[in-house]
Amino acid sequence: MAKKNIIKRIISNPLVQTFLIYVSGGWIALEMTDYFINKYSLNDRISDVLSIILLIGLPIAILLSWYLNREKTEGEKTSQEEHVQGSLTIQKDQRAGIFYPSNRPQIIFSGVLIIMAVAITMVFRMRHQSKTNWAREVALPKIEEITDAMSWEGQQSWIAFDLAYEANKYIPDDPLLLRLEQLISWTVKFNSNPSKASVYIKPYADVNTAWKLLGSTPIDSITIPRGLSKIKIEKEGFRTVYDLIWNHWSFVGSNLYYLLPESGSIPQEMELISDTSIRLTASPGLGIPGMERIGYENIGDFLMDRFEVTNKDYKRFVDTGGYQNSEYWKYPFDREGHLLSFDEAMALFIDKTGRPGPATWQIGDFQEGQDDYPVSGVSWYEAAAYAEFVGKNLPTLCHWNQASLSYASSMIVPLSNFNNEGSVPVGSTKSMNRFGIYDLAGNVREWCFNETDRDHYRYIMGGGWDDPDYAFNDGYAQNPYNRSETNGFRCMKYYGSEQYRANLEAAIKLPFRDFYNEPKVSDEIFAVFLEQYKYDMTDLNARVESMRAEEHFTREKITFDAPYGDERMIAYLFLPKDFPPPYQTIIYFPNSSAHYFSSSEDLSIRNMFVKSGRAVIHPIYISTYERKDNLFSDYPEETANYKDHIIMWIKEFSRSIDYLETRNDIDTDKLAYFGESWGGQMGAIIPAVEKRIKTSVLVVAGLNLSRSFPEVDQMQYLQHIKIPILMVNGRYDYFFPYETSQLPFYELLGTPKEHKKLVLCEQGHNVSETQLTKETLTWLDQYLGPVSK
Repeated sequence: MAKKNIIKRIISNPLVQTFLIYVSGGWIALEMTDYFINKYSLNDRISDVLSIILLIGLPIAILLSWYLNREKTEGEKTSQEEHVQGSLTIQKDQRAGIFYPSNRPQIIFSGVLIIMAVAITMVFRMRHQSKTNWAREVALPKIEEITDAMSWEGQQSWIAFDLAYEANKYIPDDPLLLRLEQLISWTVKFNSNPSKASVYIKPYADVNTAWKLLGSTPIDSITIPRGLSKIKIEKEGFRTVYDLIWNHWSFVGSNLYYLLPESGSIPQEMELISDTSIRLTASPGLGIPGMERIGYENIGDFLMDRFEVTNKDYKRFVDTGGYQNSEYWKYPFDREGHLLSFDEAMALFIDKTGRPGPATWQIGDFQEGQDDYPVSGVSWYEAAAYAEFVGKNLPTLCHWNQASLSYASSMIVPLSNFNNEGSVPVGSTKSMNRFGIYDLAGNVREWCFNETDRDHYRYIMGGGWDDPDYAFNDGYAQNPYNRSETNGFRCMKYYGSEQYRANLEAAIKLPFRDFYNEPKVSDEIFAVFLEQYKYDMTDLNARVESMRAEEHFTREKITFDAPYGDERMIAYLFLPKDFPPPYQTIIYFPNSSAHYFSSSEDLSIRNMFVKSGRAVIHPIYISTYERKDNLFSDYPEETANYKDHIIMWIKEFSRSIDYLETRNDIDTDKLAYFGESWGGQMGAIIPAVEKRIKTSVLVVAGLNLSRSFPEVDQMQYLQHIKIPILMVNGRYDYFFPYETSQLPFYELLGTPKEHKKLVLCEQGHNVSETQLTKETLTWLDQYLGPVSK
């Protein structure tokens, strides 16, 4: 009985009651807050802030309770002195240790609150467990499915990222989730001038999605989805800045800085592009095939028209006598070596009715209702004269390239106007390039300032409404007098110093190779080429340095003597589990990322091979991983150093087959070549040299527009390849364009037509993993034979 009285006295203590009520109420508040955060995707920091407020408030609540109870106690003492002869019933109750009637409601209220807190806690804990089960049983498998299938260019990375974000609330330390998060996310920094600007992000292709706030600059580190995203940086009193970030290969980098111009400080129709913001970290030069080595150390800040010049804009030039004022026509009218006079030139620049104006106009005017359509049917000279009229310039190839982000063409082009029906009003598509510039892809071709190295042609970029959609990726030039109905333009303006202008406006060699008509060496000369790949069959001195068991395979790290000098090669052999030897084997040649990593210790491979029962060997070629040397790029060049490396790479490839022939668990009658990007490029040479390969699978492959010495030039080898070849390519490939690179590669192959295949995916320099797996395994089954357990 005494213990019960003690417990009752403790519970009846006002400070204890205050504590219980406060903790119960606080717990309910936290659980409800967690519910609304999850339901409405609110900021997680709300819960943290509430927790801090509740912790600070607890001692304050207890102190306040003590003070009020003290006042009450003193009042009760005074009352008792005045009423010494209190009720006998109350005195008996006091002696019996029963609660004061006045305390009973407080105790009941406390008990109800505690019961409610326990009940609500149980409900929320059950809900939390349900969410935990969802995270492990639904979210993780879905994220894995997406990452296995996505090409890293589309919106799928956003879907996976959002799922991972939700799953992280319930299973933050799950090893699989942590691994997947590394695949689907990228950490970046944002800075701006001025600071304290709000940064927002959204998926590129989903135009209806609301902007998501990332925070205010400077943002030292924040995780965002890989792939192509739009960002928006805004601050009151300053122009809002837009940009694209594509972080699959960190094309735009991970340390982002933006200059926000003050409102009204630049023309409303133009966007500011800051030199500090435009660098593409994964590209050494222009993002145009064959121009990858053409780079500019300095570009300077510049302004660019948000949209193409419209009919309405151009009519001001026509109506104010632009075609009669020679001051706007600054450049010599050189036509096939003959200089035209001003009047002779103006006689060429007339509309359909013989009046001055674009070739698509009539009676000096455009078609009714097309005020906001891009002007078209103009020559380079007319575009340059208009730019002079408005105090602007035609963009150089470098300016145009830096704004276009043609690397992301697989996402940009589908939103562009390549409808083959006609142009559309400016701003009517959702095809945004970098910095809020629109329609650099499609609608109308856009004249650029630079001249080419032949016939005084001028570059005209982006492709137009009647061009194939992959034209966005190509470098294209035409006669400056050409007035096709697809020819249009936009303007730019140097912002501040023009010290780099002369360099930027210099002539640029047109990267073009007519692979179909380039002379091929004779069989006799080609036989001499093959001699350079021979080596002495010395002892391999092979050793298995380590073994590591994974879920689907066992990985062996092997070393053996290289076929030249005193080099020691490294190779990783992946042997499938649950399949009997001897194994069909894929010999892998990597993409150019192998040049950038310093170690191969964490090397892995696509599971599609080992899951289908095939082994894979990945040689570590000279210049890659820990075998780096004085060659830092796989771009072809006319140097002895590049030629020597081609020879070394192919010898190392053959030496790896020598090693495979020493093993009883490898079926060396069933060997396949698998190369992607750089490996796809090498796939034009290796199968012509190494005759032990039975078939080849090339991913995003093509002929490089850059030249090398003939004895190691891809084009000289293609006709000598006779084995079955599968090519899986992206239609919008920015590195190997479809018409000028992929098709010549495919069509010049010496493989009989019935044994070669070109599969086009709706991507850029990447392909869907699901489609690649399907096509590859079907091909290997056909030409190496199916694998059975």
